[in-house]
Parts: sequence; structure tokens; C-alpha cells
Amino acid sequence: MKTETVNRQEMRKQTANIEGKNVTVYICSREDAPIVYSNDFNDCAEAVLAACRTIGCPEFHLVSITGIRWDEELSPWANDPIVARDDHFTGEADSYLTVLEEKIVPYVQSLLPVAACSILHGYSMGGLFALYAAHHSEQFAAYTAPSASVWYPGFLEYAEKQTFTKEPACIYLSIGDKESRTKNPYLSKTESIMEQLRAVYNRKNILSIFEKNPGNHYKDVPLRIAKGLKWTLSKLNEKGE
Repeated sequence: MKTETVNRQEMRKQTANIEGKNVTVYICSREDAPIVYSNDFNDCAEAVLAACRTIGCPEFHLVSITGIRWDEELSPWANDPIVARDDHFTGEADSYLTVLEEKIVPYVQSLLPVAACSILHGYSMGGLFALYAAHHSEQFAAYTAPSASVWYPGFLEYAEKQTFTKEPACIYLSIGDKESRTKNPYLSKTESIMEQLRAVYNRKNILSIFEKNPGNHYKDVPLRIAKGLKWTLSKLNEKGE
């Protein structure tokens, strides 16, 4: 797989609304470049692409998906509020994964018919969804989950027991070194759970890495995302994906 760095001037953009989701596809100059599907709370694609350019990330097509019902569609199963009183974890991840695979991916593939492989990315709850989807999807080659909400009750146990429908080529995990400094009994365990998840993936012979970044959950988010994408794309390149 040929490696080039992201070049903003050579990218073009396509937008669509699919099943109520805002889908923006940033198309790079290399037709066979990997596709990164990013489930985003806000539209941060330009900042992420800028961070990727800064650190010399390999070239890729970026699909930014916004308009997601964040708590509802990214939670793997229903749960009571954890972070705030208005949390609404209704466990609709399976339904959203169906929309992603059966509606959004075909649209993107119609624009990029010769793309080499796909990566599923998400930050925070988006990262939890990516790690959950890794067990069920055959669509994606790799998964990046910086600052993923792995504190979600039952997720570590689920990852330990659940097999993969398609074994991922690699999984990227990271966290801010201040994220677990909280009195919340769930969030305070995030770093420990990340470390345990890395061990779980290692036991399952999945190439993975767990990195720590300075700061809390909201510090340098585009850079954290870019670091995860650079590592993942580089590993896929080494594997010839």
C-alpha cells in the first residue's frame, strides 16, 4: 500500500444526509487510500485533517458523520445515567451499526469504488461504539478509540467474553492522563479499564496499543485523533492492507 501524507489542497468534499445523519466525505487524491469513518459529536473534520498534516499522517479519505443521537445510538445496551442526570443510554448501537453498514458505507463506496480498506474511528462514546462494533462488523479492518467511554458498565466483561466476527488488523486505545482523576465511580476506572482491554486484545492476538496523552478528556482532541490514525494507518500499511 503506497503511503503519502494528507494534502489539503488535493482533497474534495461531498455531503449527504442519510437516515438523518450528516455525512461529509473528504476525498483525497489517492483513489485506493483507506477510508476512515468517524462518528463525531461535532464537526471537527477540518481540525483533524490539519492535525494529521502536522504529524505526517499517511493519506486517507475521511468520512465525518454527525447528527448522531450520541447517548442513544452509541450505547451498546441500556443503562441508567452515569455522567449527568440527563444521560439517555438506550442501547441502540446495533441499530446504528446497521444504518452505518447498509446505508452510509454503500454511499461512500459509490464515491470511492477502489478504496483499499476501512477504519472505524470514534472519540468518547464514539470510541465505545467503535470497540463494540469491532466484535460484530465485517466491514472494517481496524478501529481507533482515543478517550473511549470504556467505563460503560459491563463493557470490559463483554469484550473479554465476546468473539470477533472478523478479526481486526489492529486496535488503537488512548487516554488523557487526567481523565480518571474524578470522584465519579465509573469514570475514575477508565484508565484501568483501558489497560485491561489492551491485555484482552493481546490475549486474543489482536495488535493493539494503549497510549497516554497529557490533560483531561477535552485537551488536544484533534491531535489525539490524528495520533491514533497515524499509528493505525501505518500498521495497516505494514500489513499490506
